[in-house]
Amino acid sequence: MNTTNLNSEFDKIRPYHNDEIPEAMQRIADAHEIGNIASFLFSEMNQTEFRDMIRNIETTEEFQKLLAAKAFHKIVKQTTRGVTIKGFENIDTLKNHIFVMNHRDIVLDSTLFQIALMEHGFKTTEICIGDNLMPSQFFTDIWRSNKMVKVIRGASIRETLQNSLIFSRYLRNTIVNKHESIWIAQRNGRTKDGLDITDPALIKMFAMSGTNDVLTSIAELNIIPVAISYQIEPCDWMKTRELFLSKDAPYQKSPNEDFQSILTGIMQKKGEVHIAIGTPINSELESCKNIPNQAIFKEIAKLIDNQIIQNYKLFDTNYIAYDLLNRTDKYTAHYTEETKEQFIINMNEKIAQIGLKFYPELCNLFCKIYANPVFSRDSRNQDI
Repeated sequence: MNTTNLNSEFDKIRPYHNDEIPEAMQRIADAHEIGNIASFLFSEMNQTEFRDMIRNIETTEEFQKLLAAKAFHKIVKQTTRGVTIKGFENIDTLKNHIFVMNHRDIVLDSTLFQIALMEHGFKTTEICIGDNLMPSQFFTDIWRSNKMVKVIRGASIRETLQNSLIFSRYLRNTIVNKHESIWIAQRNGRTKDGLDITDPALIKMFAMSGTNDVLTSIAELNIIPVAISYQIEPCDWMKTRELFLSKDAPYQKSPNEDFQSILTGIMQKKGEVHIAIGTPINSELESCKNIPNQAIFKEIAKLIDNQIIQNYKLFDTNYIAYDLLNRTDKYTAHYTEETKEQFIINMNEKIAQIGLKFYPELCNLFCKIYANPVFSRDSRNQDI
């Protein structure tokens, strides 16, 4: 395989190599945006000390340990009641995997997973993010220094197809030849309504760079589904607002809305957080044999969905929202009257923050975000 040609093909989307890190660190240290990050996450250091620390970073590993991990440990301590994780025994350390995760928060989903991997002695993965999150050189340097791979979006149909093929080749090359694992969300953009559904187009993209045998091509990637669950949904009120405004017309993001969502997701209280690593889907691919090609991608997506839905941890907030939405007491054993009242108070405060005069409908949408994982679990269990 001609690695020179591969490197050239992937240069626009790949993470930085270690020999590119020092120059990127100089740009980050000199950027004015870094001052706000230092004040919020590294308040124990003065600005000069913080910038000097960044300038001395020479590798991706140093960047993740000295900057990314420390920053997110502080975020976890200040905004959560703790992060639990299970399923490390499902990771085969002799193989590389694509970890497909449900997507609830722009930054936290992948980052909390990386921290968990680091703390349990596993290598961090490369992380796939949309190019809309690289609006400037500063953010490009931050993300690409943190093993992030750029997903190019918003092009014409022809360009989208070409970008998808290059991206697919990159993923396969990373797994097979670079011997690195990858994290990717199960769909473009976060779920806004609490329904975790894998886009079959993602599976089709995975297979594009393989052989004509779809199952063999998918098996080579060693896909493992991962479920992340938040007791308090990141950006819940912002998602409620978007759901309401997108009922009758396509939703148009305001300038810097993605960045505002990142900040809100990071700073908002999240309660308990749980990550569950599933089992490789290779052992289940046999069930997809003899299925027409046009249907096989949907069936593989369902295999991922089954694990994510079953491994999703349902919190008291999910059960409260379900009972409020359905005016029932079906799940009262999972919460107290006190936690129910607190949920209603928090919901009312957040809906007031939206600033729209459609209270009943906004309450309904807000509750669905939390209740839909319960609906999904109930529906899935009935189908088994």
